[in-house]
Amino acid sequence: MEVFAVVLNKEDKGACSRIEGIYPKNYRLSDSCILIASSSSPDNAVTPASISERIKMTSEDAPDNFLGIVVKLNSSYAGRNYKELWQWISDVKMTV
Repeated sequence: MEVFAVVLNKEDKGACSRIEGIYPKNYRLSDSCILIASSSSPDNAVTPASISERIKMTSEDAPDNFLGIVVKLNSSYAGRNYKELWQWISDVKMTV
C-alpha cells in the first residue's frame, strides 16, 4: 500500500470524516491533516490527483472553501510523533 497525506488549509472535521469514509485505512493527525493508505492496481493507479478528485477537492463540484494538498509519502520520512503513528505507517506499507 501507498501512504498519502491530505493536508487541508484549515481545520475541517467534516472533511476529515468524509475522507475517513472514503478511505477506511487512515490515521488522523489533526482536523487539518489525515494520512490515508490505498493500493494501486493494474487498472487503477492511485495518485495524489486521483485522491484529490475522489475526495472532491479538485472535482467540478468541489466546495469553494475546500482547499489543501495531497502528497504521496515516500520511504524517506522523519519526525517525532506517537509510537502508534509509526506503527500504522509500518503496518500499511507492509500490506499488499
